[in-house]
This record gives sequence, structure tokens and C-alpha cells, in this order.
Amino acid sequence: MSRIICSNCGTVSQAEYKFCVACGSDLRGGTKTDFQAPQIKQDTFFCPNCNQENFVDNYNCSDCGEDFSKYRIRASFSETTKSRTGVVKDVIKAELPGSTRNWTIMIVITVVVLIGGGIFMWWLMKALSGSW
Repeated sequence: MSRIICSNCGTVSQAEYKFCVACGSDLRGGTKTDFQAPQIKQDTFFCPNCNQENFVDNYNCSDCGEDFSKYRIRASFSETTKSRTGVVKDVIKAELPGSTRNWTIMIVITVVVLIGGGIFMWWLMKALSGSW
């Protein structure tokens, strides 16, 4: 896959892009290269102006050059991701059989009952043997 280097800011973009995704400059005057960046899965959205799919990290549309800064796309995408994460955490939490607090209370009660029972048994043995 060939790439093109923006003559204005030096950002490397895909050759089929018409505008730089970083500065919005026209890429027709850019330098072509065979530079291969590592493929990383990125989240995408569609340009509100031309409906072209773009990466969330793009500052400008790769097809029409629309400036995304006025749309708060990164902020709204982050909020959506956070809310999805929150829902997943709530579902996982709901599936757990009990909370840690309940287990702690049960352990404390068990220890108190065992110690109390031991003291009672010691007192009962002393009282029945008549060694007071």
C-alpha cells in the first residue's frame, strides 16, 4: 500500500486520501512513498460532512478536509467508550455471588462465635467439675 507525505506538515497518510488528516492541506502536492507503518486497529467514525470513514485520531476528514475540532468527536467517543466500560463492569459485578463486605462480616461472626463458644465450654467444664 503506497503512502503520501503531506508537503505542509510531513504527516504520512494513505495515498488515496485527498486531504491531510493532521492539518487539512491538499495532498495532491505531497511526496509519494512506500513507507509501511505498523497496522494498529483504530476506532473509526464517519465524517459529518461527506460520510467518509475516518480514524478517531484524524483532525481533518481524509476525503473532504472537514475540520473535526468543531464537532468534539474525540470527547464524545471517549464518553461512549467509558459508558460502555461502565456497563460491562456493572454486569460483571451483578454476576458475582456476593460482595467482599458480606464475606468479611461472615468471617468476623464465625470467629466471635467460635471464641464465645470456647469460653462458654471452658466455663461449663469448670462449673460442672466443681473446681471453682
